[in-house]
Order: sequence, then structure tokens, then C-alpha cells
Amino acid sequence: MKKNISVLYPKEEFTSEQLLKLGLAGQVSFIDSDGDKSLKDLIKLSRDADVIAFSPDKIGNHASEWLSEILEASPKVKGLALNTVHADYVNEEYCKEHGIKVTNVPDCTTQAVAEHILALLLSTAKRIIINDRRTYQ
Repeated sequence: MKKNISVLYPKEEFTSEQLLKLGLAGQVSFIDSDGDKSLKDLIKLSRDADVIAFSPDKIGNHASEWLSEILEASPKVKGLALNTVHADYVNEEYCKEHGIKVTNVPDCTTQAVAEHILALLLSTAKRIIINDRRTYQ
């Protein structure tokens, strides 16, 4: 039986290969665009979901509150897929009580962190920040 998957970010953010894999997993619904979505819209999209893909970056400061309300309004949900390293905004107790498995992407920022470190090292070695600040004095 195919799962009903609600992805709470736009379809345009996925490659064709990723969309194909998602399609094989079940019936997939996406939000319309990357613009502002109301909590009511997200609940409507997720109401019958078996799995919800959630990104706190798309929600902002209300991620914890909105996710709790989305999960409460989605009685069939059994899986929560997060595209982040941390999951501190997820009510783990609620998920455990309701049998919702939570997954995240533990190493998704490894390359970005390494690139940032190299950029900071080069910036320090060449005194880019110090010289930049001097130009404003």
C-alpha cells in the first residue's frame, strides 16, 4: 500500500531523480510555492498524511509551535522526515506517545561547515576582514 506523503516545501526544490524516488514511495503532495504559507494551509495539506516532510527553515520562528499543531491535526501520521541536522524543535515525547518515527539528515552540513572553515582561515590569513573594516574608517 502506497503512503500519503506531505512535503511542506515546494516541488521545485527537488531534482527529477528525487521526485521519481518520492513518487515510488507513495502519493506525494507539495506546497504550491516558497512564499508564505499559513498554518491552516499546512494543516490542510498534511491532514491525511502518513509521512510529513518538514523544514523549520521554511516556517521560521514558529517551527516548534506549528509542527505540534500540524501533528495534532494529522492523526494518521507515522513518520516525520526533517531536512535538518537538529531536531530540538520536535516534541519527542508527543511523537513517542503517538508512534511517530522521526528522521533527520545528520551529516547534511558537513561539506558546508568545512567550506566555511576554509573561507574563515583564508580570510584570517589574508586579513580580509581587518582590511575591509579599515576602509570604512
